[in-house]
Amino acid sequence: MRADVDVDRSQHERWLRAPVLGLVGLAIGLGTVGCAGVRENPDAIPSSEAADAAIPAFSGPWASEFESAYAEATTSFEREILQDGVITEAEYAEMREGLQSCLFSQRFEEVEFSPRGGMSVVGPDSISGEEQLKRAQHCSETSGEATIGALYSWIRRNPEHLDDATIVVECLLRHAAVRADYSAVEYGIDMPNDAVPILPGVSASVLSECSEDPLGVNPLQPE
Repeated sequence: MRADVDVDRSQHERWLRAPVLGLVGLAIGLGTVGCAGVRENPDAIPSSEAADAAIPAFSGPWASEFESAYAEATTSFEREILQDGVITEAEYAEMREGLQSCLFSQRFEEVEFSPRGGMSVVGPDSISGEEQLKRAQHCSETSGEATIGALYSWIRRNPEHLDDATIVVECLLRHAAVRADYSAVEYGIDMPNDAVPILPGVSASVLSECSEDPLGVNPLQPE
């Protein structure tokens, strides 16, 4: 059974998309993953220490998001990477290695990463889709994907933190996908309702492309 972990970088939200029942995954024994299905993280910051930690004075267009991510971080690994306000390619790769290791320890297989931050995994059929998503979420949080991974992808997509609705609409206009007077305000209303008025004859994929890479700085290429 495949469980897709999607990251909506344009809206600064993360969620887990429920797997499609009926898809055939790999039947794998759970082994010794514990009664609750997830292991304790030895790198976890004690709750009292996490609450008392001073937040660095971040600067730059993504300073507010770095502050939030640092405050929400649950491991020392996350805070060590976030504290300088920069996430390097090497640091991102290290986070992904930890995420992959965690997923494999939970008996997931065929872990696939997309260039824009998405992830899909195939888990054992012997546990429910809900439990698979719970375990994937656990790995996302304990590896730093939920903080480091999200920020890295957001910054790659929109380095200067420009207004999101504006840059997406500008992309749609460049592709002649919406009427010429379509505004960012209208997009902000239409997008949450899945009602962006793409013109007849224009592929719906243009909306996805403009949402994922409005500035054309993060082309979709195999890793």
